[in-house]
Amino acid sequence: MRLIFIIAFLLVLWPVAAFSQVPCPPMPVGTVCISQQAANAAASNARELAATKEKVAVLEDALKQKDASIQELKDTNAKNVADLKDALNKTEVQLATKTGELVGSEAEKTRLLAIIDVLLKSTRPKKVGLINLF
Repeated sequence: MRLIFIIAFLLVLWPVAAFSQVPCPPMPVGTVCISQQAANAAASNARELAATKEKVAVLEDALKQKDASIQELKDTNAKNVADLKDALNKTEVQLATKTGELVGSEAEKTRLLAIIDVLLKSTRPKKVGLINLF
């Protein structure tokens, strides 16, 4: 009995289910039939897509400008490093030159002091009366 009741119930529901799906009216070639909700969602997506594309274009432009700025800073940094290395090398050369001049001056001073010492010791003391000078 139960099986008959289930079969009868299915036989009644089958036509209801089959005819409840109303097909779209005939559409012109190249078009499709969509619901109002789907059309609204598609229009909203199209507006969002245009806004998103514009936003992406602005962000890509900003990124290109930032990349150019970074490259400019890298170039400036490389130039500054080269200038500083050049200045350091010149300073080292100047330091070596001044150190050499200082050593030469000290050697000249020592030589002159030795000559003065020899000259002072090589003179005979002068006698003026009873007192010896030098």
